[in-house]
Amino acid sequence: MHCNNPDCPFRSTVRKFLRSRNMEGVMLQGRWYCSLDCFESAITALFADLIKLPDEPLARPHRIPIGLLLLGRGVINEDQLKTALQAQREQSGDRLGRLLIRLGIVSAHDISTALASQWGCAVFPLERDRRYRECPQILPLALLESCRMVPLHYMPGSQWLFLGFCEDIDHTAVYSVERLLSSRTEPCVVNESALEAALDEIRGMTRPCEIVFERLWTAPEMARTIRDYAVKLGADELMLARPRHFLWARLRASGRSYDVMFRLPPAHLAAS
Repeated sequence: MHCNNPDCPFRSTVRKFLRSRNMEGVMLQGRWYCSLDCFESAITALFADLIKLPDEPLARPHRIPIGLLLLGRGVINEDQLKTALQAQREQSGDRLGRLLIRLGIVSAHDISTALASQWGCAVFPLERDRRYRECPQILPLALLESCRMVPLHYMPGSQWLFLGFCEDIDHTAVYSVERLLSSRTEPCVVNESALEAALDEIRGMTRPCEIVFERLWTAPEMARTIRDYAVKLGADELMLARPRHFLWARLRASGRSYDVMFRLPPAHLAAS
């Protein structure tokens, strides 16, 4: 095995032979590093690159607005849409779907169906299907709360995970979950009140090892923290992802996973 750190002091032939006699090391994103120093150097560079990524997803202007979608399907009429839009202007831009439900114009199922059509995915009956209780620990709670999502059902045999969202589908989160779980991840739309009830229940469950750091904002600070946890846990593999608002590290040790989350600063602080 060859260390993937280009500045590794053991890259020469003689030193590589001497190093091979003591082959401890850490896997990072599928690449092997021969020592903790090489490992820390690699994750510092990776963190520095990930921090630069935009925190908000790209807009999808081609989506049909939910009001027009409901109007076109005959779920609401023009007067009802005007009433809801007026209420939206008066209530500081609250979501139109939420206002339509509050005004008694549509049902929660109508909104879920329209959102599923907007995003090209299925509606999952979370209010009746409670299989999320079987897999709440599969993802860190901080990520679930930040992205307003719930793991609905996980099939370990086929490594297929269904994720529930009640508003926008956070594709950044979906990609991050796929990356760190090495599983196919399918987004679904769920009822908002059912999602909130599920999150409340998950908050009360026993959680595995997951730690959130609120104020470590530089790549070297994060890298040193991950190195310390890798040593403490005896980790032999690490995967990194960049969902919105976080850098997410998952360490694996003795067949168990440990999540370390770094909450990123608001954009105006990151730029200062």
